Amino acid sequence: MANWSRRLTGASADTRRWLVGRHSLTARLRQRYAGFAVRGVRQYRRTPLPDECRLLGGRRPALVRDVWLCDGDTALVCAHSVLPWSGLRGDWRRLARLGARPLGEVLFADRQVRRSAMQFCRLPTGHPLARRAAREQPGVGRLWARRSVFVRQGRRILVSEVFMPDMMTP
Repeated sequence: MANWSRRLTGASADTRRWLVGRHSLTARLRQRYAGFAVRGVRQYRRTPLPDECRLLGGRRPALVRDVWLCDGDTALVCAHSVLPWSGLRGDWRRLARLGARPLGEVLFADRQVRRSAMQFCRLPTGHPLARRAAREQPGVGRLWARRSVFVRQGRRILVSEVFMPDMMTP
């Protein structure tokens, strides 16, 4: 089980710079990496993980989107978003049809969207998000992650980002 916290402890200065930024990670990656792209888009319907259900207000089916934020073929960040199926109404219906467009572009461009405080975690290797990262890069060990909830007109979407080791170098 992951131990998410609002306090970030034990991270190097380089790691902290990437984890604590409250602005768009997509925009920061575009600035730093000329080959920025969204790859490996997977969308499916499932019940969120227990710790995700607590943040989303209950155990109910959700649209889950997993993507890789990359520099060319190099995976930098595994992004995982969970939107309760009941939230796919109004303006948020378009979130089901993003394709390779970054979710961050949509969320940070919408002035009605508010972001909760971030939570941080050094994911245990058995966590589902850590296992997904390990399939991309075997033997990565424990990875840093952050997550927050974005809210628009009472509808919530949880966004978790798992940072690959190459991402944490200056």
